[in-house]
Amino acid sequence: MKKYLKKGIFAAGVLIIGGPLCLQNIAHASDEFSGTHTLDHPNTFNLGNLKRGDIILGHNPGSNYGTYTHAMFAYQDATKSGSSYYTTVIESTNVTPDPKKSIVITDANKIRDFYNEATQLRIKNFSTSQQATLAGKAEYYRINSNGDYNIFSGLARTDGWYCSKLVWRAAYDMGVNFFGTGFVMSRDWTLLALPDTIYNSSDTYVVSTTVGNGVDGLIPTTSNDVLSKVTEEKLLRGDLELAKTNTLSTIKNELARIEENENKDFVKKQAKETLNNYINQLERIKKNHESLKYNQSVYGPSFNVESLIKEAKSIKIN
Repeated sequence: MKKYLKKGIFAAGVLIIGGPLCLQNIAHASDEFSGTHTLDHPNTFNLGNLKRGDIILGHNPGSNYGTYTHAMFAYQDATKSGSSYYTTVIESTNVTPDPKKSIVITDANKIRDFYNEATQLRIKNFSTSQQATLAGKAEYYRINSNGDYNIFSGLARTDGWYCSKLVWRAAYDMGVNFFGTGFVMSRDWTLLALPDTIYNSSDTYVVSTTVGNGVDGLIPTTSNDVLSKVTEEKLLRGDLELAKTNTLSTIKNELARIEENENKDFVKKQAKETLNNYINQLERIKKNHESLKYNQSVYGPSFNVESLIKEAKSIKIN
């Protein structure tokens, strides 16, 4: 890992290293995320939608390396108590009682309290049981191979962790590789997995989100309704899709630092795949009246699929 450390540069208190990565804000070492939480109230994420093994990504503005700044799993199905829901998450964080054990289980209210935005993902074609097994994999590592928070620990090693590595590794153990085609563990184990890598993967789909991306002009959902079983089944089958509207910002973040990246050919290939997948998704939504109306209900009336397609097609990756 020394070659990555050697190539690192400091910018605004953050160590920036070439390659897909998930870094902490060194100037705020007490936080497990970079970026700055700016809301003076909880976001509108509905904990009631969470089931064991769901992937949750948190976003705060100001990150130097990506759109999403934290990744975690729902540890258990949400249960209702009165008018509210309760559940827990399992995550790797640098804010723990024991610095040698970064994988912990904690209150899921942090999703609403610590992040400006949150997005819930599931893996395509995974049954409820398979999705739950993801959290079981993370729990296995918590009990049997817990370790310190170390962004230089490598994807193959299990003695050091960081937020999105835990999510990536649990999925990888179940045959899902968020890096997509071309990844070889024996060659590419030094890559660091971004939360954006998980979001952009063609293997994940959006279940719910509070995205209010200023670039796309979208507004966050304010609905407190829990998803119906019918809606969940349609999302699982792909009959209904929520657009991954943060895709363009994640691609732009990757391309902005491409020249410092010693894996730039791999990153370019991945960015092209991500962009094509995003355009194809938008085209499907455009043709599916139910999906189009659903996106407008979640993102607000400013959701304009034609504009999003046009913007996506304007990005050229040589």
